[in-house]
Amino acid sequence: MIAKVLFCLSLIGALQALPWEPEPRDANWLRIHEGFVNNTKSKRDEINVVFFGDSITAGWNGAGKPVYDKEYAPLGTANYGISGDRTEHVLWRIINGEVEGLHPKVIV
Repeated sequence: MIAKVLFCLSLIGALQALPWEPEPRDANWLRIHEGFVNNTKSKRDEINVVFFGDSITAGWNGAGKPVYDKEYAPLGTANYGISGDRTEHVLWRIINGEVEGLHPKVIV
């Protein structure tokens, strides 16, 4: 009986999102994404480096801003970090316009 319960519990993990399948998040996240898309459109020729990531990358717009402004901004960067993002979210963002028309030298 215990083996059956453990097997059923293990299936719950299989029902979660698969990281290789692009997936959006909530309305607030979509607003942030649209801001990134607009930034890409307006600064297309200025962006040489794109940073994708989660809260660590997004933190460069907060506590890490002095370092970001000194070390990375002069390179022509776009910081597209969103707190809580996972692989499937970043894939969705890439497919849905955040790098459309860009020709960056580096994407991190």
